[in-house]
Amino acid sequence: MGKKYTNLLTLALTGRNDNYNPFFVSRLKYCLEYASYCLKRIKKKNFLRFSVCDWGSEINLKNSLNLDKNTSSIVDFHEVEERFTKKIGDSNNRMFSTAIAHNVALRRANSKFLGYTSHDYIMNESFFENLYNFLTGNGYRDLKLDDSFIVIPRKHLPEQLFLKKPSFSYLSRWILRSGEVIGEHGSKHGGDGGAYITSNYAWSKIGGIEERFSGWGVMEYELFLRANYLGNWYDSSKFGVWQYKLPRGNAPVRNKVLEKNLNKNWFSLKVNPNGAFWGLSKLKVNTFSKTKYLQKENRNFNLILDPLKNYKKISSFNLISNISKLFNTPVQIRFKFISINEIRLMIIIKNIFKNTHLRSVNFIGFSNCFLPGFLAIFSPSIELHIIDDIKKTLKFNSKVKDYIIGSKVYERLILLSNFLKKVNHLGYFRPLSGNLSNNIEIFFKDFPKENYSNLLIVKSKILNNNDFNKFKKLVNKDIKNIDLIILEDCNSLMNNKIESLNKKFEVKKHFNNKILFNKKKYFSNKKSEIEKITNTGPVFLLFLFVNIYYYITFFKRFIINRILKKFIF
Repeated sequence: MGKKYTNLLTLALTGRNDNYNPFFVSRLKYCLEYASYCLKRIKKKNFLRFSVCDWGSEINLKNSLNLDKNTSSIVDFHEVEERFTKKIGDSNNRMFSTAIAHNVALRRANSKFLGYTSHDYIMNESFFENLYNFLTGNGYRDLKLDDSFIVIPRKHLPEQLFLKKPSFSYLSRWILRSGEVIGEHGSKHGGDGGAYITSNYAWSKIGGIEERFSGWGVMEYELFLRANYLGNWYDSSKFGVWQYKLPRGNAPVRNKVLEKNLNKNWFSLKVNPNGAFWGLSKLKVNTFSKTKYLQKENRNFNLILDPLKNYKKISSFNLISNISKLFNTPVQIRFKFISINEIRLMIIIKNIFKNTHLRSVNFIGFSNCFLPGFLAIFSPSIELHIIDDIKKTLKFNSKVKDYIIGSKVYERLILLSNFLKKVNHLGYFRPLSGNLSNNIEIFFKDFPKENYSNLLIVKSKILNNNDFNKFKKLVNKDIKNIDLIILEDCNSLMNNKIESLNKKFEVKKHFNNKILFNKKKYFSNKKSEIEKITNTGPVFLLFLFVNIYYYITFFKRFIINRILKKFIF
């Protein structure tokens, strides 16, 4: 009879409760609990466990993480005591030994397949679903996986997405709907992976990771070469399996250590360079499983990175650079001019992002592609939802030809979609055209559901009485998810209607616009924050600059594309 395993797959990772990586414990907790959340949703029994080697923590990781009950049930901690790590650890690498620590976690796992990964990789529902089907042969039955080596490549999530820790439901939503985030495709040398998986049998044959590697780098390439002695290797992205790298942010201690502790090019010519006792198999290691641990540290788990970039410090140069990119992106979007009100709104949007965290900006009607285009460059991870009632916005009568309406839909929404692709906008984009009254409920239904995560920008002139009543009802229903509302170009009739929202919003007049601040967030002691958002300063010179610059770029592209190319070709 073959060996009995407790589950299909165990992923091994290592760590120590120190200051090596900012917010290490918070990041590990977030990734483990998110994985548990996703596993619960796909409902696969006896699929995955995590094996964590705690390498000499003074305060043990199990007692610092404060994992929830579901996550604790799938995590095993293997503690190598500090007194022992000081004997065998690398003195040049904080007495750490990367390979041995991983091997400790691998050797003590009892799964059909084992893999090693890092503490800061995101694994979502499709990752687990596709990986499960791959490992169980549900999709590819002729593959001999017992002798095969699987490289799981990674994609890099944007730092901006994690300035405020996203809820698990929102992170799943964002990954599922995002644009093409940067990743390593088609690795041929074994590197660039987020995880490396092979069978328990194969790990025992190759003896784990070469244990001379105490630092970082090289070891995955060396492991890849030795694994090829046994059988084939596969890039799991071919089967729809990707990991997502949590952005590291600013990590000065880690960066300094990395410079000094890059592994040497030790490439063994043996299948197993570590011998029979790899992974400290003779050492008695304390193992803890499925336990509610005693919390020994008071820790703020809300922060998971120290940003590399200061997102609150937005210079005039940064603003102009974004505008330049908007006008120079090779998409056939045209403007008659950029209005002074659009310049004011652009600055207000910039101020909002300096003072709060949004997930989505939602346009009910819009003049042109300037503001959505600016947002896509300024905040690439933001969601953009647009409902464009073209007949109302452009004041078409009932007799207008279908092809004219179709041309305008193409100019306003399809070219905008093309623009978003060209500037590498990563957030979800949902355009709706057609009658506002018929579609406004569908429009609201798909907004992110995190508290105070939505900004609404409304072209108030397209809201008739019926539309406004529907709008008001939907706003009241979703009040906890709305941060601010900007009503553009309000007339006296709209001002009267807005009074019905006064109980829930602090209303501020800004030229012809009304800005509505959710009172549950912007209560009376946050008046200074409201003033910071509404302070646009003098904008006339910026208005002139933007329009002059636009026409310079327009004529430059016209001369290059329409005149010079005719002579050249």
